[in-house]
Amino acid sequence: MRKISLNFLICFFIIIRFFCYEVFAKTEKFGIIDTKEQWTLEGSPYIISDDILITKNGILIIDPGVKVLIGKPVTCNSGIKQLDRLDTFTISITVKGSMICAGIKKKRIVLTSLSAVSEECQWYGIVLAAASIYSKIEIAYTDIINSCNGITVYEGIPLIRNCIFEFNNLGVFATNKSQPKIYNCIFTRNTTAGIRVRQANPEIANCIIAFNTINGIWSDKISFINLKYNCIYGNYGGNLTGCSPEFGI
Repeated sequence: MRKISLNFLICFFIIIRFFCYEVFAKTEKFGIIDTKEQWTLEGSPYIISDDILITKNGILIIDPGVKVLIGKPVTCNSGIKQLDRLDTFTISITVKGSMICAGIKKKRIVLTSLSAVSEECQWYGIVLAAASIYSKIEIAYTDIINSCNGITVYEGIPLIRNCIFEFNNLGVFATNKSQPKIYNCIFTRNTTAGIRVRQANPEIANCIIAFNTINGIWSDKISFINLKYNCIYGNYGGNLTGCSPEFGI
């Protein structure tokens, strides 16, 4: 009887300790980042409750294995300009400085909605608007889920590699003469397109773009896309909409 009681107490304390860890090992984040900030595995999951702006002097480093859960905005931060009307109803992460969001193969980073429902537009997405030549942006081994536009690239030549884009409206939206390098990524089950290109020149290599609801790659017919060694198939509305016909060979 004493042995049973002791085992019961041990299990009870293990459960309580686990429960307390789950309750208290959460970090809330929002607002302006204008210095160096690091999100660690110990502080994960990070709960984003309002818009985040990384200024031109700021740098955000997200460590491997970190989970970021994005909710609905509580207020509109007067210090962060809203990107558009949609941004007033959703949370965006805007990068005008540097961002290193680099997981590893066995410790991927996850950015998804706080809601357990797998639906698009639960949050706005990551907006890369770093014009400075000193800005460094790398997003690697990261899963981006449930956003309006997973990553919107307005400026620069960011590196996006080994990422998974799923259940978004758009996986990546490249625009405004930006030149993102998109390597070894998977785009699947996004609604409008895996990749949207408008007046931009992305380099897309070794990616799988499959089973998106409408388009695989959707271009504006005038952008120059450097496309190499990709598997693009099973996109129900079209695999290469608005792209050069030679890409279909």
